[in-house]
Amino acid sequence: MTTTNPAIETTSTTTTPSNVLAIAVSDRLRGQELLLAATRLGKRGSVELSDAAIVGVSRKGKPQIIQTRELNPSQGAMLGAWWGGLFGVFAFGIIGWLVGGALGAGIGWWRAHARDVGVPDDWMRGLVDSIYGNEVAVVFEMHNVYPTHLLAELRRFDGRLLTSSIEDTDQADIEDALSFTI
Repeated sequence: MTTTNPAIETTSTTTTPSNVLAIAVSDRLRGQELLLAATRLGKRGSVELSDAAIVGVSRKGKPQIIQTRELNPSQGAMLGAWWGGLFGVFAFGIIGWLVGGALGAGIGWWRAHARDVGVPDDWMRGLVDSIYGNEVAVVFEMHNVYPTHLLAELRRFDGRLLTSSIEDTDQADIEDALSFTI
């Protein structure tokens, strides 16, 4: 069952990917706590977590996506530089280290920048228009979800449902769980 929030449909050029849950919480720390809770559900076998990210606004006012499952371009450049430099030093000495490191950094940056697995980054950038102030959106791609386990865990968090396309989980149940207070 696919359900979406109309506010997101107007800000995003694409439809909601399948098996995605996006929740807005008050700040980055709360977003990290929600991410940790979902990881714990995955370790218990209550969900199969394929991708997760925290989406917010940087200090410069631009969309910022913190991925948990893939390399960002700067990480790719660092890894590429290390491997390129290592190969270059063995093959061509000190000059090879410099050339191999520079070439490896460029290739690593390009590879990480071009590769997007899981929830599309462009779609996640569209969520920025749906969050307010210091809020962040926590995005999950989940499969094989036990709805009762997911809802029980979500009751610990005060948040807003942005969108859900999780099979066998009703949008109203998720909203109720997120607004549950002790």
